[in-house]
Amino acid sequence: AHRSCVTRAKRMPINFLLIVNKQGLVRVAKYFKWYSSEQKMSMEGELSRRCLARNPSHCSFFHHMDYKVVFRKYASLYFILSVDPEENELCVLEVIHLIVETLTAYFDGVSELDMLFKLDRVNMIIDEIIVNGDLVETNQRHILEPVVAIDNQENRS
Repeated sequence: AHRSCVTRAKRMPINFLLIVNKQGLVRVAKYFKWYSSEQKMSMEGELSRRCLARNPSHCSFFHHMDYKVVFRKYASLYFILSVDPEENELCVLEVIHLIVETLTAYFDGVSELDMLFKLDRVNMIIDEIIVNGDLVETNQRHILEPVVAIDNQENRS
């Protein structure tokens, strides 16, 4: 029986995750490997430009330096993941979809405003999915439970 890449236990080392708007401004940047500030700025600018410039009829992955970049556009945001070159692009697209679906479930539709004004919640959700560059949780209910518990605690205070 076929099992999804996201649901099977498999190590998928993720180098970094970027969420970029259609103007190329980085709204969320999560790095799971060490890069200098100069490297981060250079990569963010270059990868944003490359993703924004790609024709929708082209595939949504490419090689950059010594890693593979996989991206997907949802509404006005680009979700960009960097993984090792041997990783399956479709599995990485499933991880991006999981992140988007989870953010959509929490925010009732994910938007750039959520990235700006609720960045702490966005980071919490991503941190429940990816830890130290490894995919650790794929169940949306399990991902959202601690975030909702914190929301409930804050509402009581």
